[in-house]
Amino acid sequence: MRVRRRLLRCASLIGVFGAMTAAGLAATAHWSSAIEVPGTADLNRADAAVTSVSCGSPGNCAAGGFYDSPGSEDHGVDFPNVEAYGKAFVVNERNGVWGAAVTVPTHGLTSLNSISCATASFCAAGGSYTGRRGRLQAWVMNERNGVWAAPIKVPGTTGLNRRDAFLFTISCPVAGFCAAGGTYEDSRRGEHAFVVNETNGVWGKAIEVPGPAALHRVGTDTAVYSISCAAANSCAAGGVYGSHAFVVDERNGVWRRATEVPGEILPAHSRGVAAVNSVSCATPRFCAAGGAASTGVFGNTVAFVVNEEDGVWRKAIAEPGSALVQSHFRDANVGSISCASAGTCTAGGGYADGYGGEQAFVVRERHGVWRKAIEVPGLATLDAGNLAELDSISCATGGSCAAGGYYSDGSGGDDNSIPLQTFVVNEKRGVWQDAIEVPGSAILNVGANPSIDPFGDYPANASVTQISCARPGSCAAGGFYTDSSGNTQAFAISK
Repeated sequence: MRVRRRLLRCASLIGVFGAMTAAGLAATAHWSSAIEVPGTADLNRADAAVTSVSCGSPGNCAAGGFYDSPGSEDHGVDFPNVEAYGKAFVVNERNGVWGAAVTVPTHGLTSLNSISCATASFCAAGGSYTGRRGRLQAWVMNERNGVWAAPIKVPGTTGLNRRDAFLFTISCPVAGFCAAGGTYEDSRRGEHAFVVNETNGVWGKAIEVPGPAALHRVGTDTAVYSISCAAANSCAAGGVYGSHAFVVDERNGVWRRATEVPGEILPAHSRGVAAVNSVSCATPRFCAAGGAASTGVFGNTVAFVVNEEDGVWRKAIAEPGSALVQSHFRDANVGSISCASAGTCTAGGGYADGYGGEQAFVVRERHGVWRKAIEVPGLATLDAGNLAELDSISCATGGSCAAGGYYSDGSGGDDNSIPLQTFVVNEKRGVWQDAIEVPGSAILNVGANPSIDPFGDYPANASVTQISCARPGSCAAGGFYTDSSGNTQAFAISK
């Protein structure tokens, strides 16, 4: 059972510009106007979305997602670990220009859950597809010199998986060296976490994550949700097993034993569930992770972060920077974390403000100390509907980050609808600028209607799902919006 963000996912461009501060206008100049991902209009017959973005160098990125094709169906989305099925696509940006999307050639329904680029000419992607017996299988594929190879079933999963397998996350620090993780089911429907490495361009066999007996117990919900590699054969991963959040390290190509996230994340005798949603490694021995823990009390969740310092995972910090809203910092989660260097990280997500609203926050770590969380600047002006969340963050250097997510413009009708809009926000020299509506998205996102729910879990109609920065001032992002037909479409933006 995955810990989910409980915040709902549910103006014209001129109106937004009128409300912007000078800082917001300066930020707008850097981002291009959002475009529908080229080629998806020819592929898609209903809904589409970008689920993952990665930049190998400035202006050279890759993105992937899904689209509906005749006869396909949706199986739901659970951000930040996306499981959306139809047909998967990949699309490349070269020298700042997005090319045409191409279909990932797999059998049956397919999801693309993660993509990672080590350089401008080497990327890897992965997800799940339905096999010939209707069971889900995990797949990976590589891009070399601008050409995507055919996807392959993750080696070794045939011996592990007896029912369904999902690949959630992938990370490539060096061309030809990657690591990926996910979950598979045994014959008794027990879930097990797996990891798999690529070495010198060859994918090895998947292995079950080593760890305590509870990690492998039948009936335990277990998965790797996020993985990050600072160097070849040096990675960290995190996820959930049973009711516990766990982290696990790879050293010199060998995966160590997984451990429960240290510290008291949950109250004593709690029946809640904790999970790591995001991991980021700045060096082989310094990483940070973040996630959420359900307290089991009134459905509340608390956000947490945890650091690895010199190869040792320290105690988790629950509700980092909770002075933001003091006693109201609940129903919170860290959905994304990014570390630019050892001791310098930034995390973000969403929280319930205690006044009936949902807000997006960022919190930074400097010199190994987590500071006070702040609400994303500028959203108070945009977020007339009092519903916002930050979904992805990427830091090229300390003090230079970009983030994105969604907010409500308050334009809902008498049917209590909550149309959502997309935002991006930049950090420059350590100062967060005002968030802005994604340039051009007001023209695209014209059919927002929460009664249309392509993702199953949320009344979603627009969001930035992932953002990636290759260097300060050079980033790409992707997500989805709702067109005039009420269908979601995939979009991409760059700066």
